[in-house]
Amino acid sequence: MSRAEAVHKRNQTERAREGMRQGRIITARHGMPNLSRKMQITARDYGDWWANYDASGLHPDERAPESLVALARGATTVLSSSLPRAIETARAATEGRIEAPADPM
Repeated sequence: MSRAEAVHKRNQTERAREGMRQGRIITARHGMPNLSRKMQITARDYGDWWANYDASGLHPDERAPESLVALARGATTVLSSSLPRAIETARAATEGRIEAPADPM
């Protein structure tokens, strides 16, 4: 390969790298659920309590932190678990701009 061909190939590679989009993965914990955890339950009741916890949405006063909303503004893809509070957190973080797929797998 000639020097000119090598330079041309290097330039093509650099242009391709510049065109590649670099991104980041941001993880966030869901907001506070609309269910009190300040209670005593028996081991027998724990399974039912946990099912209710998973089925609960966000507490009505819960808001996504502005820092998360700011990060989400630049997102092109948002994923969420299938839990209601996780879906609601994703919706709040994206200000409803992106519908987050929530596949239960």
